[in-house]
Amino acid sequence: MLRRRVCYVISLGVVLLSLLGALGWGALQTASIQIGTFNLEFFTDLDPSTGEWCEERNHRTLEQIRELASFIDSLDIEVLALQEVEDAKAMDLLLSFMPPGKYAYIVSPQTSPETCQRVAVLYQPQVVFLEYQGQIPLSLGHFGLRDGLVVSGKVPPDGFDFTMVVVHLKARSDRDSRKLREQQLEVLGEWVKEYLENPDNDPDLILAGDFNEHLLTNQRALSLLDQGKRLYVVTQDVPDKRCRHWTDPIDHIVISLDAKREYKGTAVLDNFFTDSTLPDRYSYSDHCVLWGDFSVEDLDH
Repeated sequence: MLRRRVCYVISLGVVLLSLLGALGWGALQTASIQIGTFNLEFFTDLDPSTGEWCEERNHRTLEQIRELASFIDSLDIEVLALQEVEDAKAMDLLLSFMPPGKYAYIVSPQTSPETCQRVAVLYQPQVVFLEYQGQIPLSLGHFGLRDGLVVSGKVPPDGFDFTMVVVHLKARSDRDSRKLREQQLEVLGEWVKEYLENPDNDPDLILAGDFNEHLLTNQRALSLLDQGKRLYVVTQDVPDKRCRHWTDPIDHIVISLDAKREYKGTAVLDNFFTDSTLPDRYSYSDHCVLWGDFSVEDLDH
């Protein structure tokens, strides 16, 4: 009788695991998920009738896009913020070279001001649920600049839940560009402050993207963003901060103090340019991939 009962329990466990797998709740079988960011450098839909300025700067062939997609898939990052994506058609092109059903995406719906460098997020829907929440007006009304993308995320059924903001701030180091970027940091900082002070919001906040700013060494830039909320810059935990010949990153993941409960304290900046097994690696991007490890458990309670 005892043996039958044990076998029955084991059978139920097998069935339960099978059901969870069928429902796509794979995160329950792993201790962590990775949340990262990657600037794809003029990633377009290859349609010359749209986004002409970006199309002229997209240097990739279809075969190079295939290799880029394979590289991203090999990283197996569950949530990956993306920058410089032209539109949904460009994301569809990227996913066409990836395993069917493994990835989904949310791309910024920004239409005004016009830009061909939207931000987006690529994610694995079998591991984490993401939902569009809105935009932050970081474009400041300037042609070509990008609004922030706000999404909510949750590891099902009752795991880590968070709000994520994908950003791509103004590039270049000339005086006017620096001034615009400071204004963007102020707008973003004010949004973060209001968000975290609202008790109805999820306290786990993650900012990820290309800040075009050295947040590890530029204290003024960080103070404009932080505004007294004591944000934590995950990038500081990267053991090797070299990307090509730069050692002071501009790609960052910044989290609220509450999100530090789920953050596991480890981060990686993948300088794939040194990997000679990737023949077309210089066509991928002019940025490295950054990610951090987070618990799948909800540790807020």
